[in-house]
Amino acid sequence: MPLIDPGDNELATLRALGDFAGRRVIEIGAGDGRLAWPLAAQAVLWLAVDNDRAELRAAADDLRDHPLQPLRLVESDGQALPVTAASFDLAFFTWSLCCVPREGMPRAVAEAGRVLRAGGLLLDIHPTADPMRLEAWLALTPGASRNPPAPGNYQRQALGSFASSDTLDDFRAASAALAAASSAAGSGFSPVRSETFDYPYFFESLDELTDYLEANEEMDQAGDDLLERALQALSAATTPAWLVLVQPVVATSLRKLSP
Repeated sequence: MPLIDPGDNELATLRALGDFAGRRVIEIGAGDGRLAWPLAAQAVLWLAVDNDRAELRAAADDLRDHPLQPLRLVESDGQALPVTAASFDLAFFTWSLCCVPREGMPRAVAEAGRVLRAGGLLLDIHPTADPMRLEAWLALTPGASRNPPAPGNYQRQALGSFASSDTLDDFRAASAALAAASSAAGSGFSPVRSETFDYPYFFESLDELTDYLEANEEMDQAGDDLLERALQALSAATTPAWLVLVQPVVATSLRKLSP
């Protein structure tokens, strides 16, 4: 896992695109609730939906340890939500639309539209179709803080990029499903705003990076040459250094039109 939660840009972007305060929110593909805890406290209701029972069990354990009054957990498929029409102010795909089978993505977007009231907001976040980049961040001074690494204190050295073509196609298809929903022939949405940003994952050693790649089945994509360059960059560093995976991400908001 990354040594540092890189979510500051993510949370700031999501808060800029969607107002959660006083809203009824349905989070589609909530997983273990990583984004529910920082965002749900101001909502009137935050319904976190996922079809992965193990992930929801982890969220339930956290909820018992850290109660959050608006938060409710429901096991369900995002293509058939167990809620009535027009019952939420905001529907939120959290890194999940890109995980729906491509042929089901338009159906998932339409289902989010069904549960939104007129004027409600559809919010989505997922990686762009740009490859993930690997960088070495080399501290400009020997005493630079390692926790957290402030970008201004580091020289960023590009090492290379990698991605599965199938994975990039999933990200591209998710963006296309949202674009189709806001087209003249789409599902009744109008575009509001879109923001892109870099989501960095920090690793202190090559072993920590390779453990992460193996866990995510990405070792073959990275390749030996790229990992060798990463090892060389760390070995040559004379100041504190990180290996950093940089994932380009896009967040999009759409407004549901009146019938």
